[in-house]
Amino acid sequence: LCTDSVAREAGLSVGILYWYFKGKVEITLALMKLLLESDIELLKAALDSTEPCRERLWKSFVQSLAEGNNPLLLALWSEMSLQAAREPRVRKKLLDYFAQYRDLTVQIIAQGIARGELRSTVDPQAAALTLQALFDGYMTYLILKPKFSNLQELLQQSFDLLFDGLKA
Repeated sequence: LCTDSVAREAGLSVGILYWYFKGKVEITLALMKLLLESDIELLKAALDSTEPCRERLWKSFVQSLAEGNNPLLLALWSEMSLQAAREPRVRKKLLDYFAQYRDLTVQIIAQGIARGELRSTVDPQAAALTLQALFDGYMTYLILKPKFSNLQELLQQSFDLLFDGLKA
């Protein structure tokens, strides 16, 4: 994540950017707040929906990934991961996000079990963690830009494969 690109995107000079933020970590934390909160809001809205859990989770997945296709957001996702390895505040923010994301996904999956959409033997925690890993893996592919011409289609197939195995 280059402060020049962040400043340019915000319509500010780098000097003005550092007037508002003490350093790169603070800039990353502020951007993380914007990015991660929108994902959480998507899942909270999905939690309140009456649609089948599969459709709700797919819609929130696709909306998050559509936002994640923005090159600046991909750079932020990459920077978050790198900084989380060495910066405790970034690591905590990312771990808090993962926990919230997983908890909301667990609740949606539990609703699917209660409604008879998914097998009663499905462990909501394991299913939520699997979905989270699928999302994170896809984001990594977007960052690394592999030579898959059909990456979105492969994601859909992976998602379907998981849910076909979970359905009642």
